[in-house]
Amino acid sequence: ASGTGNNAIVDSGDEVTITLTYSSTGLVSANNYVVRDILDGRLNYVANSATWSDATGPLGEANAANATDQTNGGGQTIAWSYDNAQTLQFILSEVPSGRSGSVTFKATIADGAPAGIIPNTATQTVDGAAFPDSNTASVTVDEQFSLEIDDTKINLDGTRDGTVASATDTDAAANDVVTDNADVYQGATIPFEFVISNTSNVTDSYTLDVNNVDFPAGTTFRMVAEDGATPIVGTVGPLVSGDAVKVTLLATLPTDVTPVPTTEYTANVVATSENSGTFDSSTAEYTGAVLASAIDLENKVAGSEGDGAAPTNGGLPWVTQTTDPGVAVSFPMNVENGGTTSDSFNLELAQAIPAGWTVEFQTLDGTVVSNTGTIPAGGSKDFNVVITPTEGYPPSDNPIDILVSSAVTGQSDRIVNQLTINKVVDVAIEADQEAQAAPGGIVDMVHTVTNNSNVAITEGAISQSGLTDFSGAIYWDANQNGVIDATEVIVDNFDDLVDGVAAGTNGLAAGDQISLIYRVQTPSSATPGLSEIGTIALANTLNAGADIDVDTADNAVNDKVVIVSGDVTLTKMQYIDPLCTGAPGTFTKNRLDVEPGQCIRYQIEAENTGTTNAGNVRIRDVAPAYSTIHTCGGACTYSVYPAEPASSVTITGTTADSFHNTVLPGDFARLEFTVKVSE
Repeated sequence: ASGTGNNAIVDSGDEVTITLTYSSTGLVSANNYVVRDILDGRLNYVANSATWSDATGPLGEANAANATDQTNGGGQTIAWSYDNAQTLQFILSEVPSGRSGSVTFKATIADGAPAGIIPNTATQTVDGAAFPDSNTASVTVDEQFSLEIDDTKINLDGTRDGTVASATDTDAAANDVVTDNADVYQGATIPFEFVISNTSNVTDSYTLDVNNVDFPAGTTFRMVAEDGATPIVGTVGPLVSGDAVKVTLLATLPTDVTPVPTTEYTANVVATSENSGTFDSSTAEYTGAVLASAIDLENKVAGSEGDGAAPTNGGLPWVTQTTDPGVAVSFPMNVENGGTTSDSFNLELAQAIPAGWTVEFQTLDGTVVSNTGTIPAGGSKDFNVVITPTEGYPPSDNPIDILVSSAVTGQSDRIVNQLTINKVVDVAIEADQEAQAAPGGIVDMVHTVTNNSNVAITEGAISQSGLTDFSGAIYWDANQNGVIDATEVIVDNFDDLVDGVAAGTNGLAAGDQISLIYRVQTPSSATPGLSEIGTIALANTLNAGADIDVDTADNAVNDKVVIVSGDVTLTKMQYIDPLCTGAPGTFTKNRLDVEPGQCIRYQIEAENTGTTNAGNVRIRDVAPAYSTIHTCGGACTYSVYPAEPASSVTITGTTADSFHNTVLPGDFARLEFTVKVSE
């Protein structure tokens, strides 16, 4: 026996015709001829489709396997049967010698039948004796590519399989939409689990793409495996026909997304066959609320922590601290991350502090920072806000508006505290002087008065005392040139300082300073060796009793005047050489402020203002504290007048001495040297 089949390429569901052709080539008839065909599982027999070439009409299937279904004109019978288990059989009572015929039936390609060749081979027996099998007929099933991405598995026959379903879907199943309705915070990641089903008849792999429909701008999307963490790189698969796999879309909202009570964000997930380009899509939908990430700033002061919802305490500051000008104050603070993700927070002031003030945000070990660093969800960090007001800042109440903000979410919190600057009252005069005068001579000694207060001094006595035979007067050196000019007047009170605070207001402004010249007249009858000490004192009670000096140790100086036979006047002046290069400057008697590392050039003159020679004149000076005599690498060495060898100089690290034989009337001896202030 031989069989033929339709060798055309077909798809699932297509119908094929199978013909079993027999022929008796022997010399005698073949009796009790049995042909059996067991169909491949990928073929489904079409009921009542069998026919016999020797008769018309379909072969019956209701009879028993060996019951006659039809008879031909020669009296031969055929019994046809199908056992519903893929076995088809026909029995011919006789096949006469030289006769041939055929049995034909139909089958369909089963749904989901994998691509490839479906073979079909029949067996034959004659009176129970086996004869060779038929040839193998084949049907080639074409590759059919199809897939489903859904919230449940889709079987090959198109039915839904609820045993494999999205674990994140919060709406009704089997609607091709994966929904999440749980409320989230800014920057949260929302998971959407999908099921990819291979409904092809071949193994396939899939690429995944996400198309944002109306999630907020800045939302990022990642596809991960079923575990919700492992990134999907490349394709998903290979996935055999009829199998399914879960994948998860992670949608991460922007950290600065606007909080909203209701949402309807959607995105489409597209799965595409790597082998055919066939694709399917499903929808991710978020319907929960987007909540603001929480941040809380508080004072670390029991009872005055503050409330982030109310930066002020009913319009008042939460914490008030007091300090003197120039003295730093620390506000201990705590910031808490109440969000669901780690975050870091910028530290700043929401309101500018006065010009010249400084602010530092410090960790507890004193490190200056501008950001808290990463704080985990639910965690907190302590820090200090250190405010330093400028020297001399006037008494005042100053808001300290502290702000923490997330550069990630845009959320922020404020606390308003207050720094109160105390009133500080302190006037000072410097420095003690010692001068020589001839009988009947006059000496002028310059003093600097400084208002170290943060308020103006408009009234307060400036007095002298201690002189008996000598007489003295205090002049205001208004132009600070170190000499008494014709227009400069005697003063005995701060209110004599015309326009010293502002136009029309006498006194000494906060932080300002003036020069006073103490002129002492000696009697002509004074004998050499006689001396007196005059004291210049600034009152402790100032501004008509409204203010009291907090430091009285610097409120007076003592000037000693000694009568000598000659009349030698000693004058010391100075200027600053900031770079220690020996650069020339203008000498002055006035007080100068110098920085560490800078140099000061001193000039000391001993002038003979008498009428007789002054012999054995010596000038000696000691470098101030925290300084040493410096040569600037040779650029600022000492100088002396008269020049050496008429004079001689001895210099040590801190002492300068010069010796001069005779200074004639009207002439002078001079010594110049430089010191450097310690770094």
